[in-house]
Amino acid sequence: IIEVDGLEAAEMVKLINNTFRDVSFAFANEVALKCDEYNINSFDLISAANKGYPRNKISLPSPGVGGYCLTKDPVLFYQNNKNDFFSIAKAGRLINEKMISYPFQHLKRFASSKKIKIKNLKVLFLGIAFKGMPETNDLRGSTAIDLYNKLTSKVEKIDFYDFVIKESFKDFKRVEIDERIRNNYDCIFILNNHPSNKDVLKELLSFTNPVLVFDGWNLIDKKITTKNDNIVYSSLGYISE
Repeated sequence: IIEVDGLEAAEMVKLINNTFRDVSFAFANEVALKCDEYNINSFDLISAANKGYPRNKISLPSPGVGGYCLTKDPVLFYQNNKNDFFSIAKAGRLINEKMISYPFQHLKRFASSKKIKIKNLKVLFLGIAFKGMPETNDLRGSTAIDLYNKLTSKVEKIDFYDFVIKESFKDFKRVEIDERIRNNYDCIFILNNHPSNKDVLKELLSFTNPVLVFDGWNLIDKKITTKNDNIVYSSLGYISE
């Protein structure tokens, strides 16, 4: 139990903890957007920046920041701002919301390079709970659901597989992972950090058709994907030739 001066202070403790996390993730995501200009893997870059430099540890980026706390508390923190200054918390929220659409940018590049119409693409989401570690079946504030809503009218099909969520809902169909999946999808998006997501990808490296693998959480070794010329590997800031 942490004692503070009153109810307002107690609530503010929660808000500033979650807002600080959201802003720190927003900086990492801004780094990823800058890396995109130079085709640099932002995970590798940030790891290099953190290595042997104990003063600060830069957070790692992600395809959006979800969950019911980090999407809500920064807004409560900066709303009804009575002071005349620009809110870092608000800017952070805008950056993190922008990242939700980032995988679609790589999807468009992939379609253009392979001369495939976007509306004909079949997409698989790996991981749709708002976080994968610790694992949960919670969909509140899920960036995968937000991305689904953005893409569902633009591509032919979107299915998902999640190690925790066992049922389809609405028009979002859950599929089982087996060898037949290799030629059923043009793109696989890894959208949460469940550790088992990387194991699925290892089993799917025998694709016989061109496929984009968007590794939104840096779960797999991109060198593995170079063993198959049909795979286009992408992450935050980087996409292979």
